Amino acid sequence: MTPKYVATALFTLLASSPLQAAEYRYEASLNLGRTSVDPEAGSNTSDPLIRSKSAELTYFFAPVESGDGPVGEAAFLRHASSVTLAAALENYESNDNGAADEEEIDSTDYDIAVRKVFSRDTDWVVEGLLGRGKVEIEDTNGQKEKLDTDQTIFSISRYVQAHTEIGITRGVFELEQDQANGETGEIKQTSVWGKTVRALDDGAFFSLWGEVGKQDANIDAFLASFANSPNLGEGDFEGSFYKVGAAYFPNALIEVGAE
Repeated sequence: MTPKYVATALFTLLASSPLQAAEYRYEASLNLGRTSVDPEAGSNTSDPLIRSKSAELTYFFAPVESGDGPVGEAAFLRHASSVTLAAALENYESNDNGAADEEEIDSTDYDIAVRKVFSRDTDWVVEGLLGRGKVEIEDTNGQKEKLDTDQTIFSISRYVQAHTEIGITRGVFELEQDQANGETGEIKQTSVWGKTVRALDDGAFFSLWGEVGKQDANIDAFLASFANSPNLGEGDFEGSFYKVGAAYFPNALIEVGAE
């Protein structure tokens, strides 16, 4: 299924200690999302719905000062090193027109990520992420399949200016059926990206970011084992992608953005 339109409602709660101009050592966030997908013309699936929940806890190896810009970007502005623990739950539901039962996919993911910023004399940054997850798929006939997922991401970047960072990222996403001699699949991704945060004359701030890359998937045999789950994807592919985004900060605590 290739969606032609996606509408998402996302609620995020961010907590740091404290929120005013001071130093802090941790950030915690809670995200609740709801995404409605309008399938392309001719699809036999009606309005898939994705519900997501995620939580993150980040600890900074040195105190982060939050007094010279948006609180949400303080770690980026201060070139802070950190370790992050994250957990996410996602539920996907779709209904084939005329079918009594829904296809449902439930996933659980746990990640640990480390970001190391070297001295401000060089401003090189190394990041790594390891993730582990489980997915349970129930098709419209009530049959269930389980699989395990592993994610490894490595990135190297540099602050080319005090508040501008560019880098390159390599990621590998592996899938394996939760059974003896189960089929496996692999998706590889390489991208280059950049981000900047700038101050405006009125005391507000804005940020811009973008990413462009390539994906290479080897999952034909893996998807063929799910004959009753047509919405899992279209098999092996190579393709490119891009992402862009921007945010406006009228003051240190408020952010309005889009991507």
